[in-house]
Amino acid sequence: MQKKDLKHRDVETCGTTVFVLRDSGKEIVNMDNLPSKIQDGCYFYWTLEDIAVYVQMLFPNEQLVIYVWEETGLSGWIFKYVSSSDYWVEHGSTKGFA
Repeated sequence: MQKKDLKHRDVETCGTTVFVLRDSGKEIVNMDNLPSKIQDGCYFYWTLEDIAVYVQMLFPNEQLVIYVWEETGLSGWIFKYVSSSDYWVEHGSTKGFA
């Protein structure tokens, strides 16, 4: 089974939380300075690649593990990125909030 890289997957900006594990510990990343893309005039999103580039810019020269929790009322997804592998995977999904 071939793995599918998810770097171009859209995640909604509303209800999405970004966590990072870095050399000095773990923290929630403030995403307020990452501009959103807009689709159909009302859907605000980032791609997972946008998030990886932004977080790596915040913490240059560190080995990072990034978790993105995208939550909607009916479903949720958890994505994981490890900077040394430069690859996104779906880490889990839920029915309801993650």
